[in-house]
Amino acid sequence: MTGLRHLGAFYRDDEDLVRTSVGFLTDAMAADEPVLVVLRPRHQRLVQERLTALAPFRTRSRLVFRGAGGISARPAQAMAGYRDMAAAHPSGRVRVLAEPDRRVDHCAWRLREWIRFEAAVNALMDDVPVTLLCLAGHDAAPATAQGMRWTHPGLLDSSGESPNRDYRSAALVDSGCDLQLGLPVPDRAEVFVPEGTDPAPLRARALRAAERAGLSPADRMRLLTVVTELFTNAVLHGEPPITCALWTQGPSVVCQLTDTGDWPDAAFLGLTPPNPPHTSTLGLWAVRALCPQLQSHTSPTATILRVTVEPTT
Repeated sequence: MTGLRHLGAFYRDDEDLVRTSVGFLTDAMAADEPVLVVLRPRHQRLVQERLTALAPFRTRSRLVFRGAGGISARPAQAMAGYRDMAAAHPSGRVRVLAEPDRRVDHCAWRLREWIRFEAAVNALMDDVPVTLLCLAGHDAAPATAQGMRWTHPGLLDSSGESPNRDYRSAALVDSGCDLQLGLPVPDRAEVFVPEGTDPAPLRARALRAAERAGLSPADRMRLLTVVTELFTNAVLHGEPPITCALWTQGPSVVCQLTDTGDWPDAAFLGLTPPNPPHTSTLGLWAVRALCPQLQSHTSPTATILRVTVEPTT
């Protein structure tokens, strides 16, 4: 039993998707390996129909089907879920069959966070005994197809598995997902430097911004939790002064914190839970769990963290 195998496969049409998926799943059932299936609803239905015709219920009982929307929307939880699945079956391998939410093709931040997640899998789960097969159509948006090629060490097609010559290192992909120097804060932003270590001034301003944006009560509470964890993280790990900026962006609220500290290793911030897990603050893991739009920029003179809290759909 070895560590991670992370494969990508491009399908031509529905029949090709079903054939690739069912081959992967029947191999898993033959090896008695549990599988998590994370596909779009129509694709799930097509795969389940083919499996029903091919395999009895007993052999299909180790398959778990879920919707494809959670990876880009909740990458921290998805990562933890993969690890938990492997931990629950310590005597053998587990498998995951997944494809990105269709919204990845049409939403810049969902695309960015899906690409970051796939790269993080390579860096953070290389010792986990899981075989992960990710699917994308030949008609996927060019940026989605490029993200597949950058983040999957191996490719699978009708002739078998082969090394991916376009694969990029996880750290390089992650750095490309984050803030670039000079990304401006808009003139309408409220910029201030809180005194001391109390997040209350930031929370009060964030609540007013949430009211201006029209966020629901539940999303306001989510925003307050996010900015509190963000500020506490800056106090604990950064260097003063901490400059806060808040502004509305349509129905969303953006919060950016800048301090003068330098994080020695800022890769994949918030994608792994705190260690030990029972701590008074969950830090950036909680931020990313509640708000997947977390970006960062680090340099020898400053660390910038920016979150965007959108209305829950």
